[in-house]
Amino acid sequence: MTPAEPTTPHVTLITLGVRDLQRALAFYQTLGWQAHPRSDDQIIFFQMWGIVLGLFGLNELAAEQTRDTAQLGTGAMTQAQNFHPLNKLTKRLSKP
Repeated sequence: MTPAEPTTPHVTLITLGVRDLQRALAFYQTLGWQAHPRSDDQIIFFQMWGIVLGLFGLNELAAEQTRDTAQLGTGAMTQAQNFHPLNKLTKRLSKP
């Protein structure tokens, strides 16, 4: 495989909604993962190979998605895809 072109879609951030943020943090720490210094009591980040994993409270994630927590079931996730430069994104979104 060759490195991704700037317009090649790739996920840069995955955020998992968790019911107990501290318990989830402890789980990943037992795997040897270290939280990124920009983590705080609202969200925890783990820098991985070219991607960031974020842990976010399930209730807060539901609110951000303007949904009931019950609608999310046992969990939820979001993904982020970055484009550069902006005109490449505009072209990408204008295609059917």
